[in-house]
Amino acid sequence: MLHDGLQDVLPEFLRGRFVEAALSYVACNSEGELLCHNNDCWCRCSARFPECNCPFADIKVMEENLKKSKEAWSSFNQEFMESDEFKAFLKRLPTDRFLNVSTIFKFWSADLPLQKRYAQLESSTALVLGKAQKVIRKLFTLSKRCPKQPHISLPRERYPSFFNTSILYIVKVQMLLQLVQS
Repeated sequence: MLHDGLQDVLPEFLRGRFVEAALSYVACNSEGELLCHNNDCWCRCSARFPECNCPFADIKVMEENLKKSKEAWSSFNQEFMESDEFKAFLKRLPTDRFLNVSTIFKFWSADLPLQKRYAQLESSTALVLGKAQKVIRKLFTLSKRCPKQPHISLPRERYPSFFNTSILYIVKVQMLLQLVQS
């Protein structure tokens, strides 16, 4: 006679409890009891292991990945600001008068090399954002039963209006410097 497992040797009234205990031992690293409700399983931690549901090492790795995503995001934006296309755009802006945002946006829209460079920025940051969002979803799943939730923040997208407002500030400062020097 072939047996499926140790539970077959046990009396019927002990089999269910044996399977539950075995699953708890494996799933909870013998630190708690496995509970499942509505397709969601977790460990009810024993008093000796109050944080058995919190995979701190995995969470730390994902937090580091999120930090790297933010650094990559910042790097892509910095590269754009330091690009030849952006610098050339700034040089082409008139400095003999104050410019409003709509005027800067017209110059921005007419500058094809700048548009191409900005499209590269959008593409690069979209990839980083997609990866960061996946990491955040995993972080939420892993940490939902942790006593302390990880601090999560995503970088904000920088639309042309962000750069136009920054440019507006730069142009005003340049104008003020020219007024002071004359």
